[in-house]
Amino acid sequence: MRTTIKLILTLLLMANKALAASSLDYSSHPFVLPAESENLIVADTNGDGLRELITLVDRSIRVYFQDERGFDFASGYQDIELPGSAVGWDISTNYSQNGHASIIALIDGHDVLAWHINGDTISLPESIMTNLPGFLSNGVNRLHFSRDINGDSLEDLIIPGTGNLHLYIANGNGVYESGLSINSESRLRTELSGELERRTGQAIRIPVMELRDVNSDGANDLISQTDERLDVFIASRAANAYFPMTPSYSLDIAEIEERLGEFDIDNLDFSNLTGLLALTHEEVLEDVNGDGIEDLLLREGGKVSLFGGTTTGMELTRPKQVLRS
Repeated sequence: MRTTIKLILTLLLMANKALAASSLDYSSHPFVLPAESENLIVADTNGDGLRELITLVDRSIRVYFQDERGFDFASGYQDIELPGSAVGWDISTNYSQNGHASIIALIDGHDVLAWHINGDTISLPESIMTNLPGFLSNGVNRLHFSRDINGDSLEDLIIPGTGNLHLYIANGNGVYESGLSINSESRLRTELSGELERRTGQAIRIPVMELRDVNSDGANDLISQTDERLDVFIASRAANAYFPMTPSYSLDIAEIEERLGEFDIDNLDFSNLTGLLALTHEEVLEDVNGDGIEDLLLREGGKVSLFGGTTTGMELTRPKQVLRS
């Protein structure tokens, strides 16, 4: 719902730019994809400056190669037959020596494989990590499990488990630190249909994560955010586990949205777009008082609350300051 509001505002602000760009010339290329195609991605996988089309067809990843003449959808493609019964896949430029996009997949929650592409030839899979303690439901789904969460330009691995996440921080040259585990509610979407020819299954989504020091103790803490909640895990070098299994503090974003009320696009007043701010919210972790510890700025409609950060968490019971517009 909040994404819809942001999209409307963005479209309105970009309307003039779109009109100015209407004089640009484009060429069209007709194409036909299999009816069962899913998750169409455009990426340059072989470094020729032309982008390929990557899509999921049943249990195979199909790469349509492009040349100066365009695409040959009848025969100009290669398929990657995915092993295992539960697969999460994605594309990444992290695992190829030349920086080109590779196909990566988490197989049955235990093994990470990467397929590299040279010209129009797909290599045999390269093993990235094995014997991981992850869990995936049956089926093949897009899964963003390879991300840079600590800002060092190296992609780390976030492996979903049963009610938890396992984090593997990359050190370079294919080496990863020992796994860190935290409790986390990965969103699980179930697709059911009464029609026999329709697909039934589950898809999992990993929260957006970032590692940084929020309490100024020299150790990177973990920030995890979904559409429903914000969780912060304060690191402890002295404890048995680097991160606590449960969040050091949390913010219930779903409860905030319920309190603000629903957004009705049918009653949108385009003459008063600033009125939309009353239905939106924003959460910002930032050091406000200069003590080196990040505080929480929470905007709920026209009210802004400042909560003070501590070395062990956040004082969420009583805000330090409240501003209203």
